[in-house]
Amino acid sequence: MFELLSLIFQNVHLWEVTLLVVVVWAGRHPEHLKLIQSIKIGDMEIKLKQLEAQVSNSKTEMQEQIHELEQEIEGEKRLFGDLLQGFDVHSPLHELAKTRDLLKSNARTLSDFENLGSYLEKGASAEELYAAAVTLRERRPTQLFDKLVQCLQRLSSDENFSGIRLNTVWTLTSAVHLMLISAIRDGVEPSISSSSLREAKQVLSILEQHPRVQTDRPDKPEKGIRGPIKHAISWIEKGLN
Repeated sequence: MFELLSLIFQNVHLWEVTLLVVVVWAGRHPEHLKLIQSIKIGDMEIKLKQLEAQVSNSKTEMQEQIHELEQEIEGEKRLFGDLLQGFDVHSPLHELAKTRDLLKSNARTLSDFENLGSYLEKGASAEELYAAAVTLRERRPTQLFDKLVQCLQRLSSDENFSGIRLNTVWTLTSAVHLMLISAIRDGVEPSISSSSLREAKQVLSILEQHPRVQTDRPDKPEKGIRGPIKHAISWIEKGLN
């Protein structure tokens, strides 16, 4: 024990030990701390009032940053909402091109994906699902991988994809493929668990056998939904090996 204490005092400055003692004492006697204006240790003097002011300023700056972030997120939600109100997802694909470009542009600056997850759930409109699909394909947030797979599972259980057009299903499936690349090849966090990979493979295999998928681009199946399904399953197998 003596050797340990000797080693500590040989390698630690006296002012560090003194400051530690003061901190411990202040923690046990907070009622006396407000009476102390400063602490002087050797040539160093700690001005407690100045320290308190610095802490207060830091707290104010942090609150301002949080407020700015909240405003930014609210602005993103309003912009996304405006985009959703401005198009009909059942329009011809060439008419949807402008909307798709706007959604992709908005996706590049998106900082909050929590609200996006609700557009993958049952009850979301076809426009919301399309907007989510385009955004997910552009940004590839792996934290929404499971929700995306669950969405495809729900759609594949309906003979008509619950009224969702093939282009939206293709975009959702392509988003799965690109998320897998981000997670498995690029190491993007959060990672995708092995159980999630196995679940995704099962869902994609069932989706591949869906009658509407089988008749999508029979001339060039790789250009239809079967294309991203094939690529996604290939990446899943890499991730599981």
